[in-house]
Amino acid sequence: MLHRPSDNEKLPAAQPDLTFEYCSDIDAEITTPVVSIKNPISGTIRVDHVAQIILDPDKIDPKQTQIIPNTQNEATA
Repeated sequence: MLHRPSDNEKLPAAQPDLTFEYCSDIDAEITTPVVSIKNPISGTIRVDHVAQIILDPDKIDPKQTQIIPNTQNEATA
């Protein structure tokens, strides 16, 4: 079962893999390292560190999702 975070929810301290696969209307801020983000359908993901981003244009429209590096946390660390 996929985890669908609520508005502005911070994910638990783990290293998720294939995060947000086929999730839509995402509004997430991830403050822990992520192994990979795969095929999110739509929304905004702010992330401190992600090792791999997988966007398969045959399965999703990559233009519907923003993946934003969370540089604010880096500046204050």
